[in-house]
Amino acid sequence: MWTWILIGLDIITKVHGFSSGIFLQSCNSLSPQHPAGDGTNFSAQTSAAPFMVDFESRNPGDPITVVLRSTGSSRFRGFMMEAREAAPADSSPLVGTFISLDNTTTRLLTCNGLADSAVSQRNNQRKSLFRVNWTAPQINQDIVFRATFVENFAVFWENVTSTFNLSTTTPAPSTTTITPAPSTTTIKHFYNY
Repeated sequence: MWTWILIGLDIITKVHGFSSGIFLQSCNSLSPQHPAGDGTNFSAQTSAAPFMVDFESRNPGDPITVVLRSTGSSRFRGFMMEAREAAPADSSPLVGTFISLDNTTTRLLTCNGLADSAVSQRNNQRKSLFRVNWTAPQINQDIVFRATFVENFAVFWENVTSTFNLSTTTPAPSTTTITPAPSTTTIKHFYNY
């Protein structure tokens, strides 16, 4: 009898967790792992996502405002997003920290032991726009924001990405006049391995 009660509570916790944005088991894959009822999970959509990850203008040194938005009439009920170094984004470490702009809609998550390294929704209300701030680490390279958008329990898109160049956060170089060296021709070869 106790076994069935524990199993029931586990299922209730997992279903409630999805709608409230708590799916820590998805930290690396960003897959919501929604059960299909036949012992498998629903698969992500393979069509182009009707949602995107974007950025709003900001001043150098300020947190970056990351925007999740619909590209048409579709709405999303859930999402999970993280930031990683660009190459290769699926296996590089999580970087930066998310900052909630609205605690009633945002849930900051601790993934891989890093506090506030991922963000998801706090409820499953339909939305077409969501904003969150992100602070950059002290590195000078491209960052990939990777998100999963959930339209409903069975319909979701994984690995929706957008790349942000952190070098744009550095101040512009001072203007100095440099006398050019004599012209030479250099041929460079680049090899891909």
